[in-house]
Amino acid sequence: MNTPSYRSFFATYPIYQKYETCSEFHSIYQTITSKDGLYRMKEAVEEGRPAIEGVFSLVEKEAGEELALGDHFTRQAIGMLIRFVLTNRGYEPTIQKNIQKDKGSKFFVSGMHYKRI
Repeated sequence: MNTPSYRSFFATYPIYQKYETCSEFHSIYQTITSKDGLYRMKEAVEEGRPAIEGVFSLVEKEAGEELALGDHFTRQAIGMLIRFVLTNRGYEPTIQKNIQKDKGSKFFVSGMHYKRI
């Protein structure tokens, strides 16, 4: 399955268009759609964990002053970006799950779990 384009995310979810020109959001897209990012999300899902749990450390490193991860709308946009990528790669969302506290996320407390269809 193909990874959808960055611009197609904003065409599908126009509510998040304010992030389209944000270099940090684009870096997060590149990170989660990389071979490593996709592998980490797949591993988290196969372990019964939310997909974001596999990549939050990478996402938190990419975000800086331009992209405020403390903002709920920003975290929601990242979650929808993950959904967009995974659903286009043959997964479907199932249930919201908490991220394990010992994983050490500074900003993310929960995320969507997916299953392969």
